[in-house]
Amino acid sequence: MIKIKEGFKGERFVSLPDELLDSYSSEPLIGNLYVRKIGFFPKVKYHYVQKDQGSKYAMLIYCTEGKGWYTIYGKTYTVVENQYIIIPPDVPY
Repeated sequence: MIKIKEGFKGERFVSLPDELLDSYSSEPLIGNLYVRKIGFFPKVKYHYVQKDQGSKYAMLIYCTEGKGWYTIYGKTYTVVENQYIIIPPDVPY
């Protein structure tokens, strides 16, 4: 199976610096609810990421077109256009 982690044509990705995230986390209005990273990966055939330890934060992944799959808790699921998934923190995927 072909596996590509990054470098897709039209890919866009923004990540907030840790110093900024630290200041946001102490704000009473937003607390732990803020966007840490955001990206857009159009037409990502063969996109593959595996995190055996999961991630430190929850992730929302939204499929804008086509379909894909993901494995969580030992079960594989299909995701199609206009569906989203949420991967909880510290959960391998």
